[in-house]
Amino acid sequence: MKAINDNYGHSIGDRYIKKAAMTIKSSVQNEDVFSKIGGDEFAIILTEIDYFKADDIVDRF
Repeated sequence: MKAINDNYGHSIGDRYIKKAAMTIKSSVQNEDVFSKIGGDEFAIILTEIDYFKADDIVDRF
């Protein structure tokens, strides 16, 4: 993300963060908790999910 901000500006970097957030949010259940915790860091609390499904989600990102 730093490279995008440095080369194209923060407004473009913000667009990439929003796109990433939408992509991640669409990959989890409505009951899951999804949050931005830092500049380009996200956290997901997966609820009612088994290890294998959680592992599949992690592998996508």
